[in-house]
Amino acid sequence: SLQQNFLRYHQTKLANSCFALGMHKRLEKAGIINVKSIVSEPGIAATDLASNLGAANKGIGKKIIGAVLGLYVRLFVKVQSPADGALPLIEGCFGANVDGGDFFYPEQRQTGIPYKAISKGEPVKPNSEKLSMDETSQDLLWKKSEEAIGSAFLSDI
Repeated sequence: SLQQNFLRYHQTKLANSCFALGMHKRLEKAGIINVKSIVSEPGIAATDLASNLGAANKGIGKKIIGAVLGLYVRLFVKVQSPADGALPLIEGCFGANVDGGDFFYPEQRQTGIPYKAISKGEPVKPNSEKLSMDETSQDLLWKKSEEAIGSAFLSDI
């Protein structure tokens, strides 16, 4: 269903942040300083994501629902251009003050200039970003990722 597709999309974004922050923790513990693990999130950008998530469902009715949802998002939800959605990634790759363990997303969470929410693996605002910072989730994701590739990676640290 469309709802399941959005849930899966949200879970993959959370998994990316948990994995990257887990990697930062392991790199830091190993004393590896020439590799940075950072996270960047685009917020909500005016792309075809909503309509594509709907189109992934079979049947003309579900495709129409996906197209309508995409139109609704563009008309009624505060979105930014795809180029502006790329800014957190560009900041993470090329910004002057980027450290391993940083997490960038738009300032107003959905839109805006890049904001560093996590700095060097620690939340900028205390008690924020609890889902990404959850070490149990980071470790579980790391373990499952190693199982998926059939190899340990930075786990003996």
